[in-house]
Parts: sequence; C-alpha cells; structure tokens
Amino acid sequence: MQPLTSNRILAVDALRGFALLGIFLAHMITWYSVGPLPANLFSHLSIISSIVYKVNDLFISGKFFALFSFLFGFGFFIQLQSLEKKTGNPVFRYCWKIILLGVIGMVHAMFWQSDILTIYAILAFFLFPVSKRSNRLILFLGILLAINIPGRLMELVYSLIAKSGNQHTGYWKSPSRSYYDTIIHANWIELFRFNRNSWSDKIRFQIVSGRIFVTYGFFLMGIFTGRMGWFTNLQSAKETIKKIFKYSFRIILVAVVLRKTAIVLDEAYTLGWQENVFGEFFITIFFNIRTAAMVCLYISGFTLLMYQPSWQNRLAPFSKVGKMAITCYLSQTVFGLFLYYHVGLGLFGKTSLWENWLITILLFILQLVFCQLWLRKLHFGPIEWLWRSFTYFKWQPLLKTENTQILNQ
Repeated sequence: MQPLTSNRILAVDALRGFALLGIFLAHMITWYSVGPLPANLFSHLSIISSIVYKVNDLFISGKFFALFSFLFGFGFFIQLQSLEKKTGNPVFRYCWKIILLGVIGMVHAMFWQSDILTIYAILAFFLFPVSKRSNRLILFLGILLAINIPGRLMELVYSLIAKSGNQHTGYWKSPSRSYYDTIIHANWIELFRFNRNSWSDKIRFQIVSGRIFVTYGFFLMGIFTGRMGWFTNLQSAKETIKKIFKYSFRIILVAVVLRKTAIVLDEAYTLGWQENVFGEFFITIFFNIRTAAMVCLYISGFTLLMYQPSWQNRLAPFSKVGKMAITCYLSQTVFGLFLYYHVGLGLFGKTSLWENWLITILLFILQLVFCQLWLRKLHFGPIEWLWRSFTYFKWQPLLKTENTQILNQ
C-alpha cells in the first residue's frame, strides 16, 4: 500500500485521472462533439446505445468537468502555498503560470472549440480576491455557484423579459448545422477558422448556461478543501469524508424525490409549473443540487476507496494519468479529431454510442499504460515539463536519473 500523502497526494492524482476518464467518456459518446447536433443522429438508437446515453446523462455529463474544476481549485491552494515557501513573490509566479496555461488553452482551442483550459486561466485570476477570505464565505460562495444560482437567476430574468415582448433575451443558440458541417467536411484551415470565430459563442454559452459559475464554484470548494487539510491529512480526515459521503447521498435522494414529485404533480393536475418561469426555476435548482451532490459523492466515495489497500492498488494507476493531466487531456483531442472529424478518419455518425464508449475505454487504457511507462523514467509529462520549465524560466530536469532536486508541484 502506497502512502496516501507525500510530496504529491496520491488520492488527488488518482481523482484527477478518474476525472479525465469521465471527461473523455462525456466527449466521445457523441463523436467528440459538445455542441448541438442534428436530432436525427439520435432518433434510431439501439437498446444498448439508449442505455449508454441514459447512463451518460445521469452519471457522467456535467459531473466530471466539475470534479476536474474542484481539483484545479485544490491545486491552486496547494501550489500557492508551495510557492510562498520558495519564492518572494508567489502571486507573480502563479499568475505567469496561469498565463502560460491560457496560451496552451488558446492553441488547443484552435483545434477544438470546447477547450476548458482557457476558461480555467481566465477564472484563476479571480481566485486571488477571495483566496484570503474566511472559510465560511468561501464555502458559502462555492455552494451558491456550484448549484448555479446566478445562472438560473439570469435565466429567470431572461424569461421574464421575453414574456414582456423584448426579444433580445440574450439566449445563446449555436447553429447546429454549421457545427455539424464543420465536423463532417472541414479541412484544417476551415476547422481553425470555425473554432476561432466560435470564441465569442463559447464565452456567451459559458455565461448564459451558468457553466462558468459552476466552474468557479467548484474552484472555491477545492480551495476550501485545501484549507481544511482533508487531503493533506487523510488519515485524520477519514470520518469527515465519511460524513460528506453520507450527506451527499441523502441530498441526492431528497433532490431527486422533490424534483420528481414536482414534475409528477404538475403533469397529473396540469398545474403549469414547468411552463411557469418560477416553477421551472425551482425544479431546475433541484436538478443542480443533485448534480453538485453527485460530484461530492464521487470525490468522497473515491477517496474512501483509497483508504483500502486492495482498492488503492486498483485505483492507483489513475494517479499516473493524473500526474500527466494536461498531456492526457490534450491527447484526448488528438484521438477525437483523428477518429471522427473530416481531418481524420471521418467516423462521425458511423459508429454507435456504445461503440464510442468501448473505443474510449480502450484508448484510456492505452493512456494508462503510456503514463505508467513514461513516468518510470521521467519526472513529468511532456506538456507538464514544458509548462513547468517556462514557469521557472529554466529547463527543468526531466530524467529521473538526474541528481537534481525537483520543485514540488
């Protein structure tokens, strides 16, 4: 059994790898696309594909990006702490590191419009104003944003404006035909141009959907977790993590029951709640609470499994992917473009949803093996090494045979 904490926290690295698996599954199920697609693609699903689609909707979609965001927030806290011990100006060093992350994200966004690194880089600068605030305030804001209260309030206001006759509601509707044609027909130049021109739509979607608020909320919850020391002192935090797991499960049940009850009553007695903007607001909030609680359930449940030697041995390989998170995240785009887009094999729409998931699992196993082999001899993944080297303005030691002290992440 490996120690759960060291210079790097095994449970956190493993969670990060687990999050990348979920993100990969969520993207690959619809042929590595995340925008609106023609409805006919989903009109004649087989039974197994229908099951896979439902499982993705219930347990995968929207949950693992939030988990990844939580870990980014936790990493912000840990890295800032580490930099405070090593440099005279940790804020400058971290800001430079985030700028570099944004550059990596911008390059990635040219290939794939739904890159998340650019959003992380933008939001990371907004963590500094709250990073010194009280734990209570950070937790309160984190929960408020994680269940997307601001996004739902915006939606409520937009709906009321639309009812008053103002057509400029601000709703974002991406042209599914244009997106579909790009995937099916575009060459590299056309793909780059489409992704470049989609940047404003991407930001608009992030705001109108509330995704940007959810991301920032889970950043804050990650910072709160770092402050509480639950991952850095896992042995003493075990009972707390158990409580989080139990309460998360209960909250999920309550949210599901309340939402389902409201929908059933509405349909049975024609109450009009789902057509009423205020009724829809509260019904949707129950859904958001369930989603946020599921993320907490995944985090606490996975961590509890890491306490058990047999499960730790099974889950530890995820930590290798977690240590090379950016490299693996970017390589997933390489796989997706190569398999499904016109610039690659052009399999978009030709494989079933369950086949897409099978392909994803096989490719993730390949990533697991690659990361295991790579990290036997080398300290960092290739993108992590470049990022780190440019952060410190000095080439960092890559080979493990080099007798050089490695700065802690």
